[in-house]
Amino acid sequence: MKQILRSFAAGLLTATLILSVIYLIEKNETSQNKENTLTTNQMKQALETQGYIISADSDVTQKEDEHYETEKESDKLNEPVVEENNQNSEPEEVRIFTLTIEPGMTISEVAEKLVHAKIIQNKNALTTYLQENNYATNIQIGNFELTSKMSIEEISNTIANQNESSRLGQS
Repeated sequence: MKQILRSFAAGLLTATLILSVIYLIEKNETSQNKENTLTTNQMKQALETQGYIISADSDVTQKEDEHYETEKESDKLNEPVVEENNQNSEPEEVRIFTLTIEPGMTISEVAEKLVHAKIIQNKNALTTYLQENNYATNIQIGNFELTSKMSIEEISNTIANQNESSRLGQS
């Protein structure tokens, strides 16, 4: 019994020594890392010297809004010209696209797919319409058949499950 207690005590002593050495080594490394830690201003300066642009969230949102307003104004200016051109030219080709909305997709990703498929012209117009009309949280998962003749409102109603007839493969 005496031998067992001595072995146990020796094991505890060895474990304590090993843990003490590890603690001292890591404490020393942590103090060195604190010396290398950059302040927020230092990080901003380092990123700016590498060519990155630093801005607050409110700045980004404001710039997006300004960009959207500029696009909206240019669309208004171009509308009459487009209508006149359509009267003189051949009928516009109608595109049919099956949109697949998967779990976790954002409205921006959905709008990007529709722009890429040439169903809509402006990604921001769809995302803004969805947000302003409270459809953004009602987007349904599934397959939807959309055409280039559909308005933003019709597309929104379709993908927000307001119009059951456009949904494919769902019963």
